[in-house]
Amino acid sequence: TADGGRRTAVGPGRFRCPAYFGDDADAHDCMLVVPEDTALAPGGPAKVLEVRFLVPELLRGRIAPGVTFRLWEGRTIGHGVFVREGLE
Repeated sequence: TADGGRRTAVGPGRFRCPAYFGDDADAHDCMLVVPEDTALAPGGPAKVLEVRFLVPELLRGRIAPGVTFRLWEGRTIGHGVFVREGLE
């Protein structure tokens, strides 16, 4: 929150927002699948979450372990690193 992120937690369910990967200037619509027993608190860490994309074909070959991303909601609200390769 102090760094400009969200002020409220993201609760269980699906959270939609654009994501940016590495140095890419293009946003890609994504959805985080937050487990029922989880809430993502501002400034807190998150365990491994499933990320789904509106148009996954645009990202084939670009998502691999170690690729960084940031989540956007009018400003950067979070960031992470892919830990599993590929799109299903």
